[in-house]
Amino acid sequence: MAENINLADPNSVSTPTTQLSRIKYFPIEMTAVGLKPLTNYDVFYNGQEVDAFCKPFGGVLGQQLISDATGQLLFQFHLGIQYTQIYLVNNDGSKSQSNSSSLSQQNASLQLVDPAGITITTYIPINLKM
Repeated sequence: MAENINLADPNSVSTPTTQLSRIKYFPIEMTAVGLKPLTNYDVFYNGQEVDAFCKPFGGVLGQQLISDATGQLLFQFHLGIQYTQIYLVNNDGSKSQSNSSSLSQQNASLQLVDPAGITITTYIPINLKM
């Protein structure tokens, strides 16, 4: 049995919403060589800082990325792509959405930036369909 929420009640425990979008995270392994040894690096995806979505080899998500003594850095970037698929949460069958999901068709740039501002860029060709 579905429970109805009184949206006019100011004591309602949740924010009213009619739909939720879905995000899928794709892990992409990156290896950078010829970097400055033992240097902290920040990661930018299409110009936006994404350190919180990166994980050094053997480390945890969001941990600082530091090149090793030979100037190599192996890390995983968790690329988040929002589906066009939308989940309705109001149980109103008359407003159902299509089940198709188109993810992304674009080129993406991923940059490593050291404390001096030197940038290393790679391009990730993305052509995903669901």
